[in-house]
Amino acid sequence: MGIIRAALPQAMPSQPMPIEPPEIVETDNPTVACDGSDSALGHPRVFLTIGGEGFVDCPYCDRRFVLKNGVTAGAGH
Repeated sequence: MGIIRAALPQAMPSQPMPIEPPEIVETDNPTVACDGSDSALGHPRVFLTIGGEGFVDCPYCDRRFVLKNGVTAGAGH
């Protein structure tokens, strides 16, 4: 009778796999508001500030707000 070895489970990566945002919204204002209006139930309105990365993701619906080309963070209107 031979030795049977069980397959060991694969180790989970230490960093989660990046997930694409469901929607990307271009804006010329580094301060944006999101209420999830396109979703079935929406979510509370939150105001978000785009930082040096040039984008910010809504913590509720994951919508990504991206500064248009030529607009820099901190150049509020």
